[in-house]
Amino acid sequence: MLIKIVKLFGYLTPYEPRLVKKLQPPLTDLIGTTPAISLLYECVHTCIIGDMFQGASGSALARTCVQKLAAFLEDPDQNLKYISLLALVKIVPSYPHLVADYQRSILSSVNDADMSIRMRALDLITAMVNRNNIQSIVQYLLSHLTRPDALSTATEALNRVASGTSVPTPTSPMSLAYRLDVARRILAMCSKDLYDNVDDFEWYLSVLVDLAYVANVDIGNEIKDQLLDVVVRVRSCRSFAIKLMTKLLHDEEMMASALSNQKEDCIDVLYAAAWICGEYSTEILDPLGLVTYLLREPVKKLPPRILAVFVLSATKIIGYWASQVALDWDDTHIPEVLRVVNSTLEDVSEFVDNSDIEVHERASTLCQLLRFLRAELTSRMEIDSPDATSPDGEPMFPKSLQLIHPLSSTFALNAVAPEAQQSVTLPPGLSLDTDIIPSGLTTVDNTTVQKRKRTGKRKEKKVKPSTTSSEHVDQGQLERHVDANLHGGPGETDDLDAIPIVQLNIDPFPQVSLSPITPQDPPSGANSRPAVDKGGEMPSEQSAPPIQVTAPAPTSTEVIVEQPKAIKITRAKKGKAKKPRK
Repeated sequence: MLIKIVKLFGYLTPYEPRLVKKLQPPLTDLIGTTPAISLLYECVHTCIIGDMFQGASGSALARTCVQKLAAFLEDPDQNLKYISLLALVKIVPSYPHLVADYQRSILSSVNDADMSIRMRALDLITAMVNRNNIQSIVQYLLSHLTRPDALSTATEALNRVASGTSVPTPTSPMSLAYRLDVARRILAMCSKDLYDNVDDFEWYLSVLVDLAYVANVDIGNEIKDQLLDVVVRVRSCRSFAIKLMTKLLHDEEMMASALSNQKEDCIDVLYAAAWICGEYSTEILDPLGLVTYLLREPVKKLPPRILAVFVLSATKIIGYWASQVALDWDDTHIPEVLRVVNSTLEDVSEFVDNSDIEVHERASTLCQLLRFLRAELTSRMEIDSPDATSPDGEPMFPKSLQLIHPLSSTFALNAVAPEAQQSVTLPPGLSLDTDIIPSGLTTVDNTTVQKRKRTGKRKEKKVKPSTTSSEHVDQGQLERHVDANLHGGPGETDDLDAIPIVQLNIDPFPQVSLSPITPQDPPSGANSRPAVDKGGEMPSEQSAPPIQVTAPAPTSTEVIVEQPKAIKITRAKKGKAKKPRK
């Protein structure tokens, strides 16, 4: 009977807030003294749905409820574990520090044999994560993905029994859907509120790479997006990211697994690794060695979307290397530079015949740039005269060495603010809600279109004016009607003088300049948090004034066709002269 009364108050409390103060003392006494588990849970549930955790007395009540629910986690009864996790999920938004005290018991529930308990434990872990416990929670979940579900063989189980070691209770095997959910929760916890819970971004980059190895599910595209976003937003971690991505690209086991479809679900991580190394090539310690790995023979078997990024990154890295050679140039470097150019040209030529248009275009572009560089180096080496020097007395380097690198390094790539597009000022007279080609009717004045038959005779055909805007005309018929007026109809292609001239006044589009927002370097200190570019790039306030665009008011959808003047044609026969035909 008491359980029913508590349930009734639980339903009434949301509609009558004055019951909260009156019910807090008796419910606190019941939770602390009752031995009945069912009554205890109903009292806790009533406190949750009635929002009784407010104020000083509510804080003490919340602590008591959390203690009782945490005791359920150690109970062998699976039902008690489930309802405890379900209730803690509702308490953790208000009192996360109270739930965090029982983190070890909650994490142990992830290994439970019951899948429903696992999922509720994951819900609670995702809700209770913060800057203090995120690393321990993520590492535990990564080890959970790599942990075997049961003993590998019966012999191993017998050996454990003989040695006195306890045999772990076999858990249900991890399904692909469960592994995917765990991996996505790791990404969601770390990227929440633009990485507000992450203090060490080098650690997070390592977590992303480890997740690519152990996930064994189709999550490569999401890991790729996280890698790119972190490196773009956090400048201080780019040097470490280059080292980590270079190591990943040199991993022959990862490449072999990707090519054999064993790691096809995370093959997009190679996309991110190649892109990062190409975009921030100034951080690479061995550019030529990395270019060799990007253009080696096994890479040709990768999917085209990955292969295109490999070729583009090789172009950026070669451009950076050439620009560095130009800074310390000496004509004695020509043979070595030629050797590198010829070797790279030979490697990239293998990608020109690729069936994918993107790979073909990027490989062809790199080949042409390298041939241009080789031609200048060869002509410079054939000159027997002394080195040409600049007015300052320094040797002049081949200008083509500085040709490739500015193509990708002229403007910095920054994150774009979500409201950047809305901040772009529209020029006066431009309406984005008006159709470029009006969808209404087109009225044409009375015109006379002359058609010439194959016999050479002319036949005049009058085109009736179209109806008013209230009538409907088929769009295809309308297009044929306008085309007939512009070009004199089919069969009149030889009469060039009869084609009217239509003048189109097209104003150029205004240009909006964007000034990159350079993130500030993190403050000095061992405990300082790296700066994260959360705002993104916005349009410059001092951009060029928009070009005035005058657009006529769309009063009527009328196509005006300029009619050519009548041409008098005189035909003469042999031996006789005739008067001109009117």
